Amino acid sequence: LERLLEGEAVVSTQSTGGEDTYASLVYLGDGSNDLCPVLKLTSGDLVCPRAKYRLARLLSTKKDEMMCNIVPWSDAGTLVPLLERLLEGGRMGMGMGRSSSPEDDFMT
Repeated sequence: LERLLEGEAVVSTQSTGGEDTYASLVYLGDGSNDLCPVLKLTSGDLVCPRAKYRLARLLSTKKDEMMCNIVPWSDAGTLVPLLERLLEGGRMGMGMGRSSSPEDDFMT
């Protein structure tokens, strides 16, 4: 059984090219094992770390190093509206450290 390395999957997806190219990636995670792939995200991408979990704590110490947008979430009630707005063509804002509400961090 081949092991999926999420960091390699992010890089592979970013470099696909052709008509399979994505304008941006959205990565949801909560654990420290999610840090490696998140560090490979670029300025057009979005990471949604689960609030108060290990990944959110790690990202709060590395936000100056992050190229991607960071929008924490606490439950489906906060995550679903953010993703819906993204799918509708909303803009992604830098979430961590800018306000206390994830909804406020997702700007149009």
